[in-house]
Parts: sequence; C-alpha cells; structure tokens
Amino acid sequence: MSVMRSVAPLIVVVGVLGGGLTTTTGRAQQAPPPDPSLREMSDDSAPAVVLPEQKALDAALRITTLADRLTALEKIRLGYPGSSLLNAVDSQVLSAVLQMPDAEDSANEVLSRMLARIPANATPDARFTETIGAAARLVTRKVLLDRAEAVLVEAMAPPTLTSQNRATGRFQLGRLYAARGNPARAEVEYRAAASESPAAVAALVSLYVERNERARAASFLLDVIKTAPVNMAALSSLTNLYKGEPARAETILLDAVGRDPLLPGALISLAKLEHDRGAVAEALDHYMKAAALSFLRGADGEALRTLYAKQHSNSDVMTPALEARLDNGINERYRALPKMMKAEPYVPTARRTDRVVMLEMFTGSACPPCVAADLAFDTTLDRYADDDVIQLAYHVHIPGPDPMTTPESNARRLFYGVNGVPTMQISGGMAANPAGENLGGGGRNRAPEVYEKYVGLIDRALEVASDAAVSVRATIQGTKVMVTADVSKLPANATDLKLVVVLAEKQLMFGGENGIRSHHMVVRGVSGDKAEGLPITATGSVQYTFDLAAIGQSITRSLATDIARRRGAAAGAPQTFAAEDRAMTKINPEELVAVAFVQAPNRKILQAARADVR
Repeated sequence: MSVMRSVAPLIVVVGVLGGGLTTTTGRAQQAPPPDPSLREMSDDSAPAVVLPEQKALDAALRITTLADRLTALEKIRLGYPGSSLLNAVDSQVLSAVLQMPDAEDSANEVLSRMLARIPANATPDARFTETIGAAARLVTRKVLLDRAEAVLVEAMAPPTLTSQNRATGRFQLGRLYAARGNPARAEVEYRAAASESPAAVAALVSLYVERNERARAASFLLDVIKTAPVNMAALSSLTNLYKGEPARAETILLDAVGRDPLLPGALISLAKLEHDRGAVAEALDHYMKAAALSFLRGADGEALRTLYAKQHSNSDVMTPALEARLDNGINERYRALPKMMKAEPYVPTARRTDRVVMLEMFTGSACPPCVAADLAFDTTLDRYADDDVIQLAYHVHIPGPDPMTTPESNARRLFYGVNGVPTMQISGGMAANPAGENLGGGGRNRAPEVYEKYVGLIDRALEVASDAAVSVRATIQGTKVMVTADVSKLPANATDLKLVVVLAEKQLMFGGENGIRSHHMVVRGVSGDKAEGLPITATGSVQYTFDLAAIGQSITRSLATDIARRRGAAAGAPQTFAAEDRAMTKINPEELVAVAFVQAPNRKILQAARADVR
C-alpha cells in the first residue's frame, strides 16, 4: 500500500491513530484521507480504529452491481455530511458514473463537489493533487474533455507548482489531446513532461511507433538519456526498440551505467544479456550490482541466487551459509557505491546557540519514498558534528515489515501522531513547509532537494536558545547497558517534563524492498511508558538500563506479529517479504550510542546530548 504525493511523497496509515485522522500530506492533524482501499495498520499491539463511514465505504466497494454500489455510496455521502471521507466517496462515485451511459451531467456535478471542497488556502501542490485524479478519469473515459482541460490548466497555473506535478499535468494534457485526435499537441505535451514522467515517455514512444516512426522514437529516446541521472523509462523504451539487436542494446546499456551506476533496471538487463550468451560470472556480477540498489523479487531474485549457488558450490541449492555470503557480498557492493551527495560542513553563524538539535526520522525499509529521506538523513551525519545535531532513525512496519522495528519505535510514532513515512521531527516538531505539510521524501532523484529543505530547517533550529542542560554517559556489562543522564538546568515553573533516554546503533546493514542497505543511528530502545520518557521534576542524575537480550526478543516478536497479521489479512498468493526470518537482533556493543533529551508536554525538545557506550 503506498500513496505518493509528488510534492511530498509519503506512505501513509489510514485510520484513527494518536487522536487524529491520518493524512496523505502530513498536514498538521487534518486532511482528507486517501482511497479507503489503501488502509494500513502498523501498531504492533492494537487494531486500528475504523470509522463507521469507513466501514460503510469498504462495504460499498465490495458491491459488484454498479447501480447498487452508487446507491450505497450516495447513502454514505448523505449520512455523513461532515466526514473527511467525502472526497474519497465522491472519487468512487465519479469512477462509477463514468461507466454509465450519458455520464456527462452526473460526472460534472460530482467533479464540482470535489473541487468545492478544496480549502481556499490550499497550496498549489495540494490543490493539484486533489484535482489530478478526477481530471485523469475524465480523460480516460473521453468525457467532459473541455472541463478536464480547464481543470488541468488552472491547477498548473501557479508558478510555484513543483516540476514533478507540472510534468504529471502535462502528461494528462497530452492524453487529453490524443483523445481529441490531435497528436501534434499531444506530442508537444509528452515531450515537455518526458524528463520527469515515465508515463509520458512511454506514451510518446507509442505515438511514434503507431505512426511507424521508429527512427524518430529512437532519436528522441537517445536525446533523453544523454543526461545524468539517466531517465530509466527512456532507457527501457530504447532497449526495447532494439531487443532484436542485443549488441546495440548492450552498448546503450553499458554507456548509461557508465555514466550513472545507480540503475538497477539497466543492470538486470545487462545480466540477462550476459546470461543468454553463457557468461555466468559477468551475469552474476550485474545481478549483484542491481541487488545492491534494489530488492530483487521473483525471477530476478531466483536468477541471482541460482547463479550464486552454481558459482560458489557447483549446486543450484542455496544453503544458509551461502545466503549469508551472498548478502555480505551485496553489502560490500552497496558500500562501494558513490555517494549521491557531498555535504558541505556546517559553519556556525553568529546566531548559533548552545542548542543540540534532535533530528528524529520515521522510516521503513519497505518504503519507496523513504529513499530520499534516508539519503538526506545520512548526509546530515556528514554535515553536522555530534554536538550540533543528534540523529535518530525509528523504523516502523510501513508499508511492509521492517526487521529493525521495535515496539518503542512504533510507540514514538504514535506519541508524535506520525501517520506516514517518511517523517522527520526537528527538536520535537514535524519538518514541514510553510503550509504545515510534511516535507516527505521520494526516490533517489529527489534526495538533494529533500536534503536542502531539511538542512534549512536544521540550520535555523541551531540558532534557537536551549531551555535545559543535559549530559549523558553509558557503560555496558554483558547484555546490560547502563545509562546515566545529568540534567543541570530546567525552565522555571516547568511541569510534566520527561527525560527520554534512547539506545541507538550507529549502522545496520539490511536490504529491504526500497533498496537502502545501510541504516544509520537505528533506535534499539527508548525509556519510559509508551516510550515517552521518564518523569523529571528537578535537576540531578537519572539512571536507566537497557537489556540487549530483551531488545532482541521484542524485535523478533514485533516482526513475527506484523508478518502474521499481514498474511492473515491477505487473500490469494502468499506474500513474500525481504524481512522474513531476518529480524535484526544482533547488536554490536562497539556501535552503540546513548542519547538523552528533555521533552516538554507540547513535544518540544529543550536540549539533548549523546555519548558512545563504553
């Protein structure tokens, strides 16, 4: 289950968690949820609370007769006039009425309702996101094309609209002109969108091929892939054009990978070409490079494992020992990848205070849009010194199982009311744009943009005065880590303060569905009931002990529970997960870090400190 906003890609949990409806944008505590079929529960211990209108909507979507489904949807709309699900309901109504004859009047009415619900103060990207789906449905059904064009043009008018959203809009305009029988206008829009819209690339190539202009298609694609990062959609289309000429396809692929090594799809294509000619070692090399960038499922994953077994044991059978060797080999290739970004060291300004900023990231190893946030997070480790910024990564089971998730990580998610990943908290507040929307993440290509946004917020936070003084030290004996935190200053008349003590591990290596293998400052344990910290009322010392054996058991239990829940709820073929039987319970004592920070009831973090465990 994933919902990706182009302005702030995010994977969300739909339901009632932490006292507020979940959102797709991360807008502070309120926004309409996405399609109800995308509900995801990630709490280890309790079922998600489902609104009555949500239950009714789920039931309506199971109705196969179109007229009866419309009746049920209309009943929800009239029965819950104040519900935040109304746009989701109308989205389903629009899909239904567009399947009926003479749909124009009804579709026009539904679209008007949906547009009227968009808040007047919505950002251009939020407004675009609320309109694009409805406009695309009209284009697909070739209904109300004039209205669809007007809606798209208006949504794309603001100059501050992100380039990715603008590309999406121009792709839909291309489809609209194609539906009108105007291929020349369609070609213009597809070309304009091609750099950021894989769908536009595919549509334009199809247009050329249909007109028997194969050479023109090849010329266009060769031009698109000249720049780095290489447009993988264009590269795939180009090699498909030359699938009958493997030597030429291989030349193109090798050139692309030479300029941009972060192309798992190209590497897999090269592996297959090598395998077809019997070059097993070369094929395996390409597969392993691809696996260092992306979790290989299905036939590609099986090909990798079969080739590895043959090369290292003269057998097709993968033993646990070979699995471990393969994983280590892929990890080494991941470590050898060039860094996407080079961090400029932070230079304090004259306004720099003594505040140590807390950067808390909620992420998931199965979450595609977490890639940009994870890479940005890693780059902050290079930019800031330990006494400037302390980074913590809370792994959660969104949108799939994550073997680094602890019950405390999920509890911190609920404490902050985090309903989607990736989400960053800076000194206790969500990293958001001026409209209050989660900055989110995206794929590798968005990492520099995401990093710059986070850095801007962090740099400003470093110029805010601290409200407390904290120091921390920690020692280890056997499986017990003893942490002592000293609080030497607190605000006058402050009440209900908590001292949060965290145990983190500097690096874990695990390859999940999103391709990120190196995970830094992974949270292993958090103090206090529901991981909210320990009550403090005065200055002094506080001691807390973590039991590494108990932490390992809780991680194993959390992973097994989440996988069992998903399998129990799934229909059809059994699901496979990268985390299966791979709970990250092995903890390296030499890589442990103790973190302590004072947090107020409003979640503001007053001051923080960190120390390596000795």
